Amino acid sequence: YRHIDHMNSFSEIAHKSGKEAGSQIMKFEVQDASPTIATELNLVTGEQVYYIKRLRFIEDNAAQLEETWMSVARFPDLTVSHMQKSKFSYIENECGIKIIGTFETFSPTFPTPEIASILRISPRDPILKIQTQAVDSNSIPLDYSLLYSNIFEFQVKYFFPR
Repeated sequence: YRHIDHMNSFSEIAHKSGKEAGSQIMKFEVQDASPTIATELNLVTGEQVYYIKRLRFIEDNAAQLEETWMSVARFPDLTVSHMQKSKFSYIENECGIKIIGTFETFSPTFPTPEIASILRISPRDPILKIQTQAVDSNSIPLDYSLLYSNIFEFQVKYFFPR
């Protein structure tokens, strides 16, 4: 069980379970921020953002599809290589930015046919959609992500202290 006294990345959760995590970058491009993405990242509509779509693996099993948006102005040196590893490690260790936490919204749902195919599950299998936003010490958003978790491959158990 994971104590809610601090946040762990996907890679950290896998490693603490004694498993190997990996990523396959499916898309890495610069886009103009839509009104929704601009709002989530506290940017102006049309400002340049990275759009990264990556498939996360645990022990070579498709565990999670992640769509992430990050500000190009804030992270001008971000590369595919960084995103093949830990995004949070890049932000904290290479950019020197302290992540104080993430806002996360969990929604059980069914995958689209595309997401089901990517996660190698049936469209009738439930998934967990997680909307996340990491923030720095000034509560400024660092990223905005939509995660689609294959609940058969990736489960996080929490312990909430009283």
